[in-house]
Amino acid sequence: MQWLNKVGVGFALGLIGPVPGFVVYYLILWSHKTLWNFFMLVVQTPEIQSKVLALSLISNLAIFLIFFRSRYDHTARGVLFGTFVYVPIMLYLRLT
Repeated sequence: MQWLNKVGVGFALGLIGPVPGFVVYYLILWSHKTLWNFFMLVVQTPEIQSKVLALSLISNLAIFLIFFRSRYDHTARGVLFGTFVYVPIMLYLRLT
């Protein structure tokens, strides 16, 4: 599966990778609210935004490790680059 071992594929996975992490975080800790209400709570509450984003990014670690151990090095590198896109966002949220 050579089409899978591309930096662009990994970059796209790195950008959308936090979504499953967000959903898992919601299901574990906030399932008493609807997903939409939880999303709006995160958007409107600056104190928890960076924490939720940081915990959501853990799913990127799992994606990275899967591709790294499968020797899809270019895809793993793309996942890492996609994760680095979130670093300035995290810094902005933490420092404001």
